[in-house]
Amino acid sequence: MTWTPEIVFARFIEAADTEWRSPRAMLGPRPAPAFWPEYVHTDADRRGWGRQPGHQLMPGDNPLEEMSKTKVSRVLPSAEALSRMEEALFWSVDMLNDRQRRVLWGKCFCIVSGEKFSRWCRRNGIVRMTAYRDFNNALERISATLLNNDVLLRLPDAKHVLQIALPGDTNPVMLGGSAGEIAEAA
Repeated sequence: MTWTPEIVFARFIEAADTEWRSPRAMLGPRPAPAFWPEYVHTDADRRGWGRQPGHQLMPGDNPLEEMSKTKVSRVLPSAEALSRMEEALFWSVDMLNDRQRRVLWGKCFCIVSGEKFSRWCRRNGIVRMTAYRDFNNALERISATLLNNDVLLRLPDAKHVLQIALPGDTNPVMLGGSAGEIAEAA
């Protein structure tokens, strides 16, 4: 099995997911531990959010819409996932120009967060078709460079990666199973 744009894309999705799940407080030197344990909100707690006493909800109102769009409980990433994320960060810095890097990470973070990529493109002043061209060129460039340099292939951890398809690709790569299933799909 060799480096392909699909595997590189899966590694960047995993890196974006790993970065999202990394707690900000744990980056850098560790602060002194608090006396109180961290509190995790239950579903019953969250059901009451957004309501004021005497507040009448209109049909179609959803006070928890913002809450449901965000992931609440974060599973800390493993050391292996952090190592693979660091590799992907170095690839993007060493092998891509600034615009390709922004588009590649923007697409990956849109997938992880559920944001629409077209909205991200408008917000950043990039034409969507140009963004997709830069995205595909970035994946091709990274996979070709890794292949030419005989970099050891390390597959992403399948439990953190969604089913993905490259734009214009009719055969999506299923990355929800084991490494063997990933190899068969690629």
